[in-house]
Parts: sequence; structure tokens; C-alpha cells
Amino acid sequence: MLWQGNSFALPDIPSFSGCPDIIHNSGFQDHSQASLGAGGTHPYNGAQTVMINNSEYTFYLYVPSQYSPSKAMPVVALLPAQAVAGENQAVAELTHNSWTSTAEMYQFITVTQVTTHPNGGWSIPFDGLVLEEVLNQVHAEYNIEQSRRYLWGFSAGAHVGLALVLEESEYFAALAINAGALSQFAGTSAPFGAARQAAIFSSIGDSDPLYPDALNDQNTFINAGWVAFEDYQLDVFSGGHVWPSDADEKAADFLCDKSIYD
Repeated sequence: MLWQGNSFALPDIPSFSGCPDIIHNSGFQDHSQASLGAGGTHPYNGAQTVMINNSEYTFYLYVPSQYSPSKAMPVVALLPAQAVAGENQAVAELTHNSWTSTAEMYQFITVTQVTTHPNGGWSIPFDGLVLEEVLNQVHAEYNIEQSRRYLWGFSAGAHVGLALVLEESEYFAALAINAGALSQFAGTSAPFGAARQAAIFSSIGDSDPLYPDALNDQNTFINAGWVAFEDYQLDVFSGGHVWPSDADEKAADFLCDKSIYD
């Protein structure tokens, strides 16, 4: 397993308390896997770094105002889109900033790594190792709800998110994407090899060039065992390959009541 770390099962920690309409949670879950991080500055909104092979890599961190070390909080890894060459950090910062109000509303911690490919995109597998180290560091510093680790991505970040959630379905509880498709990176057979049916929300514009792929993906996931409107939801809006203004809140609303126990 790529993702390492300890889990501590603690009863009756209400880590869903930031979710609207929590009465609708599947199974009325009240258990937790708290990382029991050492503390960490809170609230927090800014850049941090991780060290890999004696080199520093930047990521952006948002810790909401209601964070308390005494209660585990969910984390969302935000996966940036392709940037133009040299603009990786600017796109990561834009992604981070766009999500802060939604993260505050839903009480999510968010992390947004700066991708490393010189063309502005993702270096795979290396950027996966960066994300792993980012999450390990945040788990050590903050009390993270390990049953509620989520992914969100737009465009290239969405393609990467599909691959990550299917490869690491026992680590990530759920994924929400905008303008992503299996065909672009994960591969159309990937859902059939997943160890767990992690919940997936896919939002796509009806004039996006990837729209036919998204329709095919819905059939693929259902054929692989996902259930439409339960653990797989396709959201179609009027538009192209864009990130709509309500996209973050739609994604957060879907993610909020999902856990690895679903």
C-alpha cells in the first residue's frame, strides 16, 4: 500500500458536525479514526513546505476557524489543473484560494500541492509521492479524521484524482471532480480493479469535449458495481470545459457525509 500511517479507532467523535443536514448520513456513523496530530497552528491559511530528498516542495494549507485539536477534522486534497509552463505555483494558489470559503463553510482542512512538471502539469509518479508526504505531515501536525480523507480535482487534476481514488480506495473516502475522465489517465478498466467502491461525484459541462467520456465513465462505474445517485453521481451543467462558480460547494456537499465505512 502506498499510503502509510497509524489509525486509532475512537468512539463517538462527531467528525460529521460540519456537514449540513447530517441526519441524512448513511448509517448514522459516530466513530472515528483520529490521527491525533501534535497540534499545529490554527486557524491557518498559507503556504508550507515538505522535504523530499533534501529538496523543498510547496503546498497550500487551509485550517478552518473551528478547528480544535480535541476533535478530528476531515481533509480534502485539492488537485490543480494543468498550468502553462512556469505557472504551477500560481495555479495551485488560485485553487487553494477558490476553496477557502467552502472549506470554512463545511469545516474541511484543505491541502493543495504545487505540481512539479516543467510544462505546468503533473509529474507522475513523483507528484503522488509529494502528495503522500504532504498528507503525512498534515496528519502529524493536526488531528485529521482518517475515515474522511477526500480528493477534488479540475481538468488534469480530475484525471489524476480518478487514478488516485481507484488505486488508493482504502485510503481516500471519496472523490469529487470537475471536467475529468478515466480515459485521460486512469484508464477505462481502472474501476474494475478498485479494492473498494469509493464514492465519486463527476461534474461536466454538456459542451465540454470530455462530455461523451463522462457519460461512458458513468456506465463503466455502474458496470463495475457503483450505484447511480448513491456512490456515483454525474452532474451535468450547461457549459464547456470550465470550473463553475458553484462547483466547490456542490463537491463539498457530496463529499461531506462520505467515509471509508460506507
